[in-house]
Amino acid sequence: MALTKLLSEIFKTLNLEGDHPWDTTMVTDIQNTGFMSASWYEQKEGSWYAFVRNSGTTPADPTQNYPLRSLNGIGRSVTVDTTNPAAVVINFPISPLVQIGNIISIGDNLYIAYAPLFNVPIFIGKVTNIVVNYPSGNNYLVVDTTVPSGSLPTAPDAYYLFIKNSIAESHGVLGHYCVFTLINSQTVKTELFAVNSEVMKSFP
Repeated sequence: MALTKLLSEIFKTLNLEGDHPWDTTMVTDIQNTGFMSASWYEQKEGSWYAFVRNSGTTPADPTQNYPLRSLNGIGRSVTVDTTNPAAVVINFPISPLVQIGNIISIGDNLYIAYAPLFNVPIFIGKVTNIVVNYPSGNNYLVVDTTVPSGSLPTAPDAYYLFIKNSIAESHGVLGHYCVFTLINSQTVKTELFAVNSEVMKSFP
């Protein structure tokens, strides 16, 4: 019996050589949320080109979204101001420092995990502002918890993590192989000659 090495790959783009772009869905053995609308394709050098988007779900699906690189941890907060549910302020310590970091962006989804195990993330809302100014004593996030499925934090020192906007960030889809479906909504004759994809090895 021979052993083979399976490589996880990221399917980043799709390139359609044809008359028109097509709506596209992509499924791998790890993810099933890759898609591109026909309107997202751009014509380049005679072909239609688009980045693979990942639809995901909000709140995140633990089996689909938690294992992905779009999820990042921040750390434990020190205080939380829930006076305004549409602008909850979550303060992180400066000494010892908890770095919010530069990966998080406005529009990302913020999750909270409570003690003692910190192992059940709960969606609380969307990040609306990021304020980091250590000399001024500012190291906090502002979050809108009034969005659908959002919830107010109930502890001042919980652990926070975030998931990038899955459509805007275009992380592609992860898997050992990919099966794609093209849907043509044109009402005129349309030809499709070839389909190409930019694929890279995943380095978790």
